[in-house]
Amino acid sequence: MIEIDGQLYRFIDTAGIRKKSDKSSGAEYYALLRTEAAIYRAELVLVVIDVTEMISEQDLRIINLAIEAKKAIVLVFNKWDTLAEKFDTEGRRELLEEEIERDLNFVTWAPRVNLSAKTGWHKNRLQEAMETALLSWDKRIPTSTVNAFIGRLIAEFPHPVRGGKQPRIKFASQVDSRPPKFLLFATGFLEHQYRRFIERKLREEFGFEGTPIVVSVRVQEKRK
Repeated sequence: MIEIDGQLYRFIDTAGIRKKSDKSSGAEYYALLRTEAAIYRAELVLVVIDVTEMISEQDLRIINLAIEAKKAIVLVFNKWDTLAEKFDTEGRRELLEEEIERDLNFVTWAPRVNLSAKTGWHKNRLQEAMETALLSWDKRIPTSTVNAFIGRLIAEFPHPVRGGKQPRIKFASQVDSRPPKFLLFATGFLEHQYRRFIERKLREEFGFEGTPIVVSVRVQEKRK
């Protein structure tokens, strides 16, 4: 239990996991199981990435586990002090930015904090990112606001016509939080790409920085 500016947090420190699961030892395998259990218990997952090493498959696996568990996420890039110009003789910082752009493009909505646990540099930014992610994870948008926004969106960007049919969204609402979940009532099936488009636009309009969001569709058949 750690108190930060009057706010009490329970931190669960998991073992570091670097090797692929098919090459890991028994101890590392059980460490991964404990990490998975900790993720499902948590509200917020701080994914700590060592900037002196390449982003690994295990880093990506932990991020995906947190997304699948629908938890708030902050990406923490540790040992940033080693990337200062006088230490970074091999150009690691430039390579890291390329890795982030290539490997972490599926989680661009997660806050990123560059810090040094050794020196304490930027540790204050970690709490700010944690607060942002948790508030987003718990955020609720009024139904009237969601409905009005979706109405404007589909008027400007309607679903493509497929097989002579064009599904329409008749009603939209946020049905839950932790994480935010939206339900769309439509006249037909909405393509995955169009759902992702709606998710991206919801983020642009309402924020949701640091949390996955869920967009579900319920198809309403025409009454006879």
